[in-house]
Amino acid sequence: MKRAAWVTIFGAVLTTVLSCREQSAAQNQPTTTNKPTAASQPAPTSQPAAGGQPATDSTPVAVEERRAPLVLERGKPQQLPGDLQVELLSYVIEEIVAEEGETVGDSAVVTLKVGAAKLTLMDAPEGFGSGPVAWIGPHRFTLRDHMPDKVDLYIDRLANTAVADSARTVRVARRESVQLDGDLHLRFVSHGHKMVMKGGPPSPLMVSVEYRQQTKVADDTTAAQVLDSQTYYLHPPEEATWRWREYRFRLLQHEYDQWMKLEVEQLRLDAVDGWAS
Repeated sequence: MKRAAWVTIFGAVLTTVLSCREQSAAQNQPTTTNKPTAASQPAPTSQPAAGGQPATDSTPVAVEERRAPLVLERGKPQQLPGDLQVELLSYVIEEIVAEEGETVGDSAVVTLKVGAAKLTLMDAPEGFGSGPVAWIGPHRFTLRDHMPDKVDLYIDRLANTAVADSARTVRVARRESVQLDGDLHLRFVSHGHKMVMKGGPPSPLMVSVEYRQQTKVADDTTAAQVLDSQTYYLHPPEEATWRWREYRFRLLQHEYDQWMKLEVEQLRLDAVDGWAS
């Protein structure tokens, strides 16, 4: 056989072998599918929910407080209903130092003139100062925000009707306390009688109490801050009630200078400055 024929036959065989190897390699490759990228994906559309309305996030949105505070600026008194005038007198920042000499922080002391009286509100660390709430007569003043020449206040007036289902009965022994609400407590100090002239009106029952703010400072320790001390002159059962802030008390039973059984109810507070529209 001639040389040219051998070359032709060898080339055909080699071509056949290479073709078989390529097919085998292709069969051993993993199968892939061409998927569109994120950029090539169509934009998602909102699917209608039941009733044909677009689907929305069902997370509830917090309802913001809609009450409008009274903005009180220095030198600009405000007239409230009932001919009550309120004026910002002073604003002072004080450093609070604990008994151990350690600086606890700062306190903002706001002094107001309400009618002819002065009222002090404080923004201080818990357990120090009188706090951001104070009372004059039936009005409660709450310090909401403050700057040197401007303060925001909430002002409420006490109503004569009780909050629904707020009435409860408590028993308190002398030198013991009973909780009113949160860390606010009433402490029964003592009973007493007033000396009266012979033939005069009967002697009233004197009820001495303290209103305290009790704060837990350790596992088994509480610190008590006396907010107010009062003595009430009662003639039970005809005159057996008294009020302190939004709490109304009625003496039901007692053993002289030993214990008292009281009905306690919370009176409603109405906003003086109204609500924002």
